[in-house]
Amino acid sequence: MIVNIPIPEEAKDVVNSIIIINSNTIQLKLSGKYNNKVLNLPFNSKDFGKSLERIEKKVKEKLTIDIHDYNKIEDTICTEITKLIDKENNEIEPLKSRVTVNKYSNDRKGELYEAVLVDKEPSFAMINENKTFELVPFIDEKTRTLLPPSQEEYLHIPYEFESVDELDTYIKKCETEGILSMYRRVKSIVSKCIDQDETVINLISIDIVFSYFQDRFNTVHYTGVFGDNGTGKSSIGDVVEVLAYRAMNTTDPTPANIYRALGKVEAGQHTMIIDEAEKVDQVPEMVAIFKSGYAYSKKINRVNPNSGISEKYYAFCQKMIIGERPLGQNIAKGVLDRTFSITTYPGKPVYDIKEIINPTNTGKAEYKTVYEEIMDLRKMLFVYRIRNFRSTIPDIDIGIGRRNKELVKPYLQLFSCSFKGEFNLVCIDCINPDTLSDIDRTTLQEIKNTFKILVDAKHVRREATIEAKLLPIIIELAIEYHKGKTITYSDLWNVIKVKFRGYYDERRPNEYHTEDFGIIYRNTISNVIQKLGVETRHRRNSTELLFHMDNIIRTVVQYNIPVQSTLTFDSPPIADSSGEDCECCERSTDAPGINTKLESSMDIDNVSNISTSDRQVISDDNEIKNKIQEYKNYNNIYRSGKTDNWYCKKCKYYGDIWFMKTHPCKGVAAS
Repeated sequence: MIVNIPIPEEAKDVVNSIIIINSNTIQLKLSGKYNNKVLNLPFNSKDFGKSLERIEKKVKEKLTIDIHDYNKIEDTICTEITKLIDKENNEIEPLKSRVTVNKYSNDRKGELYEAVLVDKEPSFAMINENKTFELVPFIDEKTRTLLPPSQEEYLHIPYEFESVDELDTYIKKCETEGILSMYRRVKSIVSKCIDQDETVINLISIDIVFSYFQDRFNTVHYTGVFGDNGTGKSSIGDVVEVLAYRAMNTTDPTPANIYRALGKVEAGQHTMIIDEAEKVDQVPEMVAIFKSGYAYSKKINRVNPNSGISEKYYAFCQKMIIGERPLGQNIAKGVLDRTFSITTYPGKPVYDIKEIINPTNTGKAEYKTVYEEIMDLRKMLFVYRIRNFRSTIPDIDIGIGRRNKELVKPYLQLFSCSFKGEFNLVCIDCINPDTLSDIDRTTLQEIKNTFKILVDAKHVRREATIEAKLLPIIIELAIEYHKGKTITYSDLWNVIKVKFRGYYDERRPNEYHTEDFGIIYRNTISNVIQKLGVETRHRRNSTELLFHMDNIIRTVVQYNIPVQSTLTFDSPPIADSSGEDCECCERSTDAPGINTKLESSMDIDNVSNISTSDRQVISDDNEIKNKIQEYKNYNNIYRSGKTDNWYCKKCKYYGDIWFMKTHPCKGVAAS
């Protein structure tokens, strides 16, 4: 039960509020006379006398207080708690669930409350109408009470401040900082503690700044850090842990660990660093968490073993995956598709982050200075988030779509905003590149070029998949299929054995040893081609393939196969002259095709182009266009039984298929 104790007039110059939080804690918030100190005091209603002794001892330990002022506090507690005890004995109030959370914003619709430790006492910090910080001991709702974690309950490094005044000083500091200057501050620290390629340093810096605004957007990307022992993988995780938003650094976690950490109240409670993640792809439940956890609205249902009730857990947050090897392409393809992967190599950073974050003065004198710089920047990022959480972030057009858009656009949106200047909770405009300073313009260009490199690398990895290797083969067979030729699964398997580099053992006809993909099996390829737009139809002596070209084209776009033309494909089902399906008549329909222009480049905003490298076109543009357009009149053509004669239902022309494909159909009966 949480109860606000009424403060009598004679005590209001000393006390702002006294709140019974639970059966063993009273929160005392003093007035400005004592710098608005907040104290959590031990209390036990069953041992009232001893509780008063403990309260007096702790109050006098924490501050120097006038004896008369303390007596006002004690008199208020004694009077009101006695009344409450009597009331409790006569009334039974409905119980509310008590939930510990790191932050709460009513699912982004209300004010932001962030859990902090102020003078070691847990509270929620929020900015009030006076644009100053206010501490709230709990958030009371109809069915639950939300509480900030105590120091021992934190799963990450807590945000600690000496007083509310210190919080307010950071609001002033943030007024002179824009989002790009915050990025430069972070990169300055990252580059001292990480000795890797410039793209890696930029990406880590981008991720750290973005983590403080991750719950403002609906999608995030993951960052995969892979490399051999001694290449600095764990050091990258340590840097992110100390600077990113509520970064939880854990080794080989279980799904239950992640559910408990991210909770059921609101998405984005943490930034997660998954170290030693080599086995993640071997746990299907972990793969499911990663596949759904990049989107804000996704939840995972799990049955509580204690109550037997199904509960929904959030999986969304920015995640870093660290391991010696990337996740398996065949097992965790969906996770890798949401991940920008980087490879680490041995280096010599200026500072060892593990030594820097040791506050016991065991290293060089300059380590303490760097440590204080990191802690100051961490607090500034935290207050910068609260200060700008409700600012409008305008939309931008980055010129790309599908998955890459989901992984890139939120970051470029954030870094295209101007949070600099006077405190504003209304609307912040996009940055106008023409008005940027030279250093800001260079920084924005650097961020965009970083994503150019990352997206290009992601495309290269995608092009190395078995799906990308199969697509050109499928398109070639589809062209033959649309000429009227029947394509069987055996035809596809034979072409694979020719096109894929590898070794075929005649004693094992259903498997093929490839150089790039290991052993592939005849029966598993059918599962792959179904995802690419090809269906199988079983006949008595063979398995026939059906090519749905609209779906194939969409897949071609997804895998960035550069067929640089606008194509319309027609798929012929079976029909008789009356329009009803039968075994002896076949009909070719000119179904509405999808005109899809395959992109070989992408443009992000109007400042920088992100282009993929030029690649070999798989087929000549005019050749494909001619082969497809020759079916223009195929919509109303039927075959007569099992003969080679075809006729047009619309105009009554007849002849062989080659004539009927291009016959001058005018929609009227021929004379």
